[in-house]
Amino acid sequence: MTNLEKFENHLIRARRSKATIDNYLAWASSFARWARQQAGHESPQAAVCGFLSHLAHTGKSDTTQRQALNALAGKNGLYAALGQPLGRLPAWVRAKPATFIPAWVTTAEHERIAAHLTEQWSLMTSLMIGAGLRVGETVSLRWRDIDFDRLTITIKQSKGRKDRVTFLPRSLVDTLRHRER
Repeated sequence: MTNLEKFENHLIRARRSKATIDNYLAWASSFARWARQQAGHESPQAAVCGFLSHLAHTGKSDTTQRQALNALAGKNGLYAALGQPLGRLPAWVRAKPATFIPAWVTTAEHERIAAHLTEQWSLMTSLMIGAGLRVGETVSLRWRDIDFDRLTITIKQSKGRKDRVTFLPRSLVDTLRHRER
């Protein structure tokens, strides 16, 4: 049985999804091809770090590099599957994380959007834009989650199943109080 077959069986026993198994096997194959082209490394740790550095040097993203790290050295990675957990790895060149510029909806854009919506939908989009709510948070909002005195909204079971508190835009207070009745 080849190392890749052992790795695949390990991932199946660990109940990983088909997509994860395919992805991890692709990383293991890519690592094996890269390692064959390189001069001998003193240890598996050095080889994995060399491969991760290679990914950074070839312009791969930090998330791609993290995925390769998990596929090779993670709890269910290649080396753990082969009974050779790598433990703590020495330093490697890290890929630069992507920088995203958040897109904001201007007041004029919001007004143009709201003009085409019913009052209910307009209020919901105003809450999403003004308070930074996600769609799912907006539709599951309850009156008891809104504190008009403190101008806050408590979001229950948000992303990551965590509760959070955000602000209630002052401009929506009168509209919401009118709708509450």
